[in-house]
Amino acid sequence: MAKPNQKRPLPQQRRQTKTPNGAEGNGIANGELDAQQILSSLLALKKGDFNARLPMVWTGVAGRVADTFNDVAEMMFHSTAELSRISRLVGQEGRIEERLSSV
Repeated sequence: MAKPNQKRPLPQQRRQTKTPNGAEGNGIANGELDAQQILSSLLALKKGDFNARLPMVWTGVAGRVADTFNDVAEMMFHSTAELSRISRLVGQEGRIEERLSSV
């Protein structure tokens, strides 16, 4: 437990030092996935919310699902940003020599 005067790390700092999901343990509630939370995150992603994430604290199979979902959401974010960049450069500025960068 953190002492009152100590600052808790920011989520991105915790992620860098955290063991990847699925590395140990049985997941949440005996390895069962939280279907409602997964569905909510998938629906958010479908609507274009690329900040939707599943918890980083899940372990076992649930943790591997969460890690994979979070990786896919991150890849979709970068792909969409890159497509927007290309659309702007080609469509508005006429720079037809522009290419997508490999993500």
